[in-house]
Amino acid sequence: MHLVFGTRGINAAIEQMKIDLQAQRYLWKRKNLETGKEELAYVQGALRPIQLWEYVFPEKSPTPDGKETDNLNELLYSLDVKHKRHFVPKSLYKFISIVRRIMGLSPIPDAKESERQRMIHLQGISIIPIGYKKDEVKNYDFGTAGKYHQEGL
Repeated sequence: MHLVFGTRGINAAIEQMKIDLQAQRYLWKRKNLETGKEELAYVQGALRPIQLWEYVFPEKSPTPDGKETDNLNELLYSLDVKHKRHFVPKSLYKFISIVRRIMGLSPIPDAKESERQRMIHLQGISIIPIGYKKDEVKNYDFGTAGKYHQEGL
């Protein structure tokens, strides 16, 4: 049996729920085909995440040499997005396209080689590229915190 669901909430609470679900054991009955007898075994509930993430960051950042870095390219290069080692089942392509349209995203471009790379742990993780969008740059009034012309992160 498979129960598929999404979560939204405080991360600590979600993490605790995940720990709790993974701690569950179920008595499982199966038939041994060699002996013909039914056997009972305990199995752990398998929590298999299907996660969709939105990561928010500035489009450009100043570098120590006074230039600007393209943070999108730097991040895509660091995440190694669209690389052969990331497994994306073909059955997800239509879903990815639908999600991209619903969220108003552009397709993710190929990353160019970058001098700067962020240290991001990717072992055991496949990145499923969906899309991206740019934030609006405009004037914002934050009341007592001030008024700023900025990217609307």
